[in-house]
Amino acid sequence: MFTEINANSQFIGIARDFKTFKPIDAVEVKATYGDQVITTTTDAEGRFRIEGFSGEDYDPNHVTIACAKPGYKAFTVIRRNISPDSKTPGEIDCISQRG
Repeated sequence: MFTEINANSQFIGIARDFKTFKPIDAVEVKATYGDQVITTTTDAEGRFRIEGFSGEDYDPNHVTIACAKPGYKAFTVIRRNISPDSKTPGEIDCISQRG
């Protein structure tokens, strides 16, 4: 299930298990920018997409990403900028461990 909103900037990513590096489905991914919050859930392959932040001063580098699933503990969120162009998707890895 993806959040379907038109936007200039977006984030794409995958949630993975820390020990096995296998994808994790049904992880809630929350992106926050100021008072704007967008939430989505990973699909069966652990993939997600977030679109929709806006504003004149929007800076994708100031978006906070958090991942959560019952039975898992968030380990880290890794971000990569594919390009300096803010219209290019940013890549996110949500790494969690059972526990």
